[in-house]
Amino acid sequence: MTQQLQNLSICPDSADLNGLRIVGSRLLMVVCVTSVLLAQCSFAKTVFADEREMFFESKVRPLLLNKCIECHGPTKQEQGVRFDQRAAVLEGKVESGRIVNPESPSESRLLQVIAWHDDDTQMPPAAKLPEADRAILEQWVRDGAIWPANSDLEGEARRRAERWREHWAFQKPKMPDMSQLPGAVHPVDYFIHAKLTEKGLTPSPEASTRTIIRRLSYAITGLPPQSQDFADGAAADQAGRHNEWLNEYTDRLLSSPHFGERWGRYWLDVSRFADTKGYVFTEDREYPEAWKYREWVIRSLNSDMPYDEFLKRQLAADQMPGAEDGTQLAAMGYLTLGRRFLNNRHDIIDDRLDVTIRGMMGLTIGCARCHDHKFDPIPAADYYSLYGVFDSSDEPRNEPSTLRLVDRAEPVQPVIFLRGNPANRGPEVPRRFLTSVAGTEAPAFSKGSGRLELANSIASADNPFTTRVAVNRIWMHLIGRGLVDSPSDFGVRTDPPTHPELMDYLATTFVQNNWSQKNLIRLIVTSATFRQSSDRRPDCELTDPENRLLARMNRHRLDFEALRDSILAVSGTLDRSIGGASVDITSVDAAPRRTIYARIDRQNLPGLFRTFDFANPDVHAPQRFQTTVPQQALFQLNSPFVMDQATTLADSVADTKSTPADRARILFERIMMRSPTDSELAQLETYITELTTLTSSGASRTGWSYGYGPVAGGDSADGAGVSRFTMLPRFQRGSWQGGRQLPDETLGWVMLNRNGGHPGNDLLHAAIRRWTTDTACRVRISGEVGHSKPEGDGVRARIFHRQRNTLVDVVAQNANQQTAVNEQTLAPGDTIDFVVDCRGDANHDSFQWKIEIVALLSDGTERTWNSEQDFGRVQTQPLLDPWAQLAQTLILTNEFVFVD
Repeated sequence: MTQQLQNLSICPDSADLNGLRIVGSRLLMVVCVTSVLLAQCSFAKTVFADEREMFFESKVRPLLLNKCIECHGPTKQEQGVRFDQRAAVLEGKVESGRIVNPESPSESRLLQVIAWHDDDTQMPPAAKLPEADRAILEQWVRDGAIWPANSDLEGEARRRAERWREHWAFQKPKMPDMSQLPGAVHPVDYFIHAKLTEKGLTPSPEASTRTIIRRLSYAITGLPPQSQDFADGAAADQAGRHNEWLNEYTDRLLSSPHFGERWGRYWLDVSRFADTKGYVFTEDREYPEAWKYREWVIRSLNSDMPYDEFLKRQLAADQMPGAEDGTQLAAMGYLTLGRRFLNNRHDIIDDRLDVTIRGMMGLTIGCARCHDHKFDPIPAADYYSLYGVFDSSDEPRNEPSTLRLVDRAEPVQPVIFLRGNPANRGPEVPRRFLTSVAGTEAPAFSKGSGRLELANSIASADNPFTTRVAVNRIWMHLIGRGLVDSPSDFGVRTDPPTHPELMDYLATTFVQNNWSQKNLIRLIVTSATFRQSSDRRPDCELTDPENRLLARMNRHRLDFEALRDSILAVSGTLDRSIGGASVDITSVDAAPRRTIYARIDRQNLPGLFRTFDFANPDVHAPQRFQTTVPQQALFQLNSPFVMDQATTLADSVADTKSTPADRARILFERIMMRSPTDSELAQLETYITELTTLTSSGASRTGWSYGYGPVAGGDSADGAGVSRFTMLPRFQRGSWQGGRQLPDETLGWVMLNRNGGHPGNDLLHAAIRRWTTDTACRVRISGEVGHSKPEGDGVRARIFHRQRNTLVDVVAQNANQQTAVNEQTLAPGDTIDFVVDCRGDANHDSFQWKIEIVALLSDGTERTWNSEQDFGRVQTQPLLDPWAQLAQTLILTNEFVFVD
């Protein structure tokens, strides 16, 4: 072609014109072909580029937005990496290389970290990307990492970052439109029925008056109703005063001092209350005045202290009116009674921040200790702003009470601890409230530590969280499930309430009624929703299988406190006094206080508490788990507590001069608080008859048991006897005793061995060697009790038949006494107790007592038991008598254990 062009330029004459025409035609053809080829190449390049841009927009962009921007975007740039800006990705570098490297894709840090190699950083940290997502990013880098210049990820990322503002929990509650509310319809029912109607469902009919009475009594006081309550309710029904009487009964329960005990226990779960600090090396583990905080909570609830004041005092009682009143200062136990974390100040403050923000506002702030919150608009700066508030507050030294904080002379200037490390101090931040609630321009706290300003910010009608969290928890305790499922997490990942308008109505009404918890409870329990039947609704189960719309009432099982208190109540032994120091309710001779007064040892929480789903006292707990496990039934079958209460119930009807049917009816009425039906009464009689026959046929075993217990009647022989027998729990070095060491911390010196033993330190802990017969027989007893010490006042030895009938009563002081008993007639299950007490002084009270029992059996044969020869590590388990077994069985029924 080049040669032809050269020839064209020197053409000499017209003789070559024909050749020129030929060359020109060929040249034109070449130019045209070249132009077409060039155009095709350009078009191909454009099409290919468009495809890669489309790939970015359709595949890569969504992946970056959904998986990366949250931690590497406009609000957070972990490790200084951003994926919302084009230049930051295409030109960005980290210490170990370029973020993306199209020339050498394998060297791209993006592709390396998403591969999740064990020896490298792994991203995303929560879980490895699916293979399909990793393939998208790998193809994008291999194809040149095309990112259209006009593709805006930053704007979309910022819009996503601000979506929390649209979340329902960040919107201030507002009163719904009530203009369509019919005058006779309860406001709660108005909202509940509206949702039911939307789904074509209807509410259930009202429950029986008896059921409503039980519901109200347990919901408000945590105790079973009195028998008279049922009688009064029935009379009101007959008089046409059903609703009026129920409302009056509700008010009576709300004014009961037991209201504060029931609802105070809920708050103690929130405040992670305990009587001890947890593990603190050799430091004293006790919070000796913890009970005063519990007392303050109960008293405040009973007086219906406005909820906003209730919260404020627990954060800043020292800066509020009445600060000079020590009882009000006890409110600050909310902050100070937490776990001590080996006295690590940073962990203690973190715990106080958690119980404050999560406990009162339902926001999980703890995530922001090490980094900005992954989901909620709580940056690390906000965490350390509030950290500075509590870091500026100290527990005063040289004061008798541990239940308070005071401000430091000079507030601390907080800084961000980078990655949560106090040694890695970042920028300073002001002490102020959460910016997502107060705004980024909110002023810094200026009054001392800022605790009172923090308290005012939390307990404010303008705070969208506090009232909603409060009413949701109250609704949860009354109805059985919250309008929001997570009672202490109202963050952006929380689903909206099942009934949003009802939630806002309750929240706004709560504030309008001076933050009165009693008024709110009254409002809910007077609704038809609360009073409706809990019977199954098969017609609703397909549409609403979880009963979220409340076409029926939820059934409630008694929690640990209500169950134990109810057993004590029906047995007539419950101590209903209000307040006081904590007691060990797991000891066999514990005072029968309400369970709220139980001593809570956070380091050694008794297994009984864990078995019945007690809240973990180490952390804030707004809601308990509810489990059904074998250990619960085993406790109710075998625990001395339940058996003692069952025996007390049986004894309470033992002296009635009545037929077995009347005795069974009375026992049933005391436990169930209703009369048995004819069918039930027949079953009770059959049960007693079969148990009596079973016992007389030898169902229980004859033999020795070794224990202790109180002796009723003191020094008097009249009415004396063993009021309760409890087995000694430990066999060690040939002795039955209270624990590993003598004296035991709880049971003292009480101990039994082959030759005798030692009584406890008082008449509540007499040493008891019990013999039980499994068959009818006649017995004669021989023996000798001895006390060989010249010191002390000696011991008193007694023999009781059937726990009350005194057969022998002697005192041995540096001497021996005979303890022979003439022939006695025994029935199956009868016991003979050989009891030794310390008289007045427990010193030098070791004793010897050799006992021999000869039994003449019904078949004419004789059998002998010898206390020395028979002694060993095996105890005969004493069986309850048939009436006590009947009482225990009734306590185990669903009717007793469930409210409905």
